[in-house]
Amino acid sequence: MHIELSSSDALVRLTVSDDGSGFAEREGARAAARGGWGLPAMRERTEALGGSLRIEFPGKGTRLEVDIPVPE
Repeated sequence: MHIELSSSDALVRLTVSDDGSGFAEREGARAAARGGWGLPAMRERTEALGGSLRIEFPGKGTRLEVDIPVPE
């Protein structure tokens, strides 16, 4: 697992990635509700701060990116 936190004047980005088997159902991982509370709660909190949450599948594994804008 790899965790990276970076920032600029405009945003803070959190990236969490692994090289495992990923999700059994990729579309379900992107959906707002897939039977669990973890990802939907993360998406809800991110969007409440004006940010975005993306889930990507770069070949093997999964990458989750959260961008939160920095208030002026």
